[in-house]
Amino acid sequence: MRLRTLFGLGAVLAIVGGCIAVFGAEALDPGSNHTASAAAQQRGTVRAAPAAATVAWGVTKAPVKHRVHPRFPVVPQAGILIDLNTGEVMWASRADKRRPIASLTKLMTALVVAQRPRLDKTVTISSNASNMSGSVVGGLGIGSHVKVRDLLKGMLIVSGNDAATALAEGVGHRKGRFVGAMNHTAAAMHLKCTHYVSPVGLAEGDRSCARDLAFEARAVLANKDLRAIVRTVWTRIPTGYGRTRGLYNRNPLMRSHYLGITGIKTGHTAPAGQCLVASAKRGNRRLLGVILAADENGRAMASLLDAGFAALRH
Repeated sequence: MRLRTLFGLGAVLAIVGGCIAVFGAEALDPGSNHTASAAAQQRGTVRAAPAAATVAWGVTKAPVKHRVHPRFPVVPQAGILIDLNTGEVMWASRADKRRPIASLTKLMTALVVAQRPRLDKTVTISSNASNMSGSVVGGLGIGSHVKVRDLLKGMLIVSGNDAATALAEGVGHRKGRFVGAMNHTAAAMHLKCTHYVSPVGLAEGDRSCARDLAFEARAVLANKDLRAIVRTVWTRIPTGYGRTRGLYNRNPLMRSHYLGITGIKTGHTAPAGQCLVASAKRGNRRLLGVILAADENGRAMASLLDAGFAALRH
């Protein structure tokens, strides 16, 4: 069975609700701001006339007054800050440089799982999933049945490698098939520097860049179930055989109750360094930031978001 059929690739566009156009090739090409208008003119449906430039989400630079020059404790290796309301880039540094991304890999794992939105379906926990090392939920009983929704919480809130592995096995039946769906989805979203070799992120072969990760994060935030999970500070989930486990969000801005924080995901391995994707809202202003390989990702992201909100006040 082809991956397109198994995972319902078309559903990836539905994940972002009414924002399907942002994943088109034109939307990612800074030289194509007037593509839709030009095509319409060729069909004779619109008359040529001066018009305001459209925004290519995550590519078009913000007006000068809204661009920021954050003062980081230690400058990260790469990153981007986007105005979620307009899609304009307020700051970027090596935003298209491909890097190892650690557990930010799990953003795509979540998006692939969400293509089949049966979150109350249960997954049987294998010994492989239960015995995963590194960051884990812990206590997932071998042979127990845990709901997809609870495994998503374990994967996104505490970055559980065991939960991510269980989801990949439960949805994809085998690792290779699920990873293939991750890469197929990345291609469908026109992500230009993203490639996966695992659903977990421990492998250095899982790579992406700040701009692509911003697109993935936007899709996660557009899904109501995933959006609710990534903004959860603390919860408790069943882990099988009548046991439960408390989950305390690893996002340092969630833990410090940063003003307006709304998610979304951390990552850390030695090759990737400390990584963080974060979103925040103050009033009607919304920002999305990505920081890769920072010494202190929480402080770096707070500095970036603070600078962004300050710029939007003008």
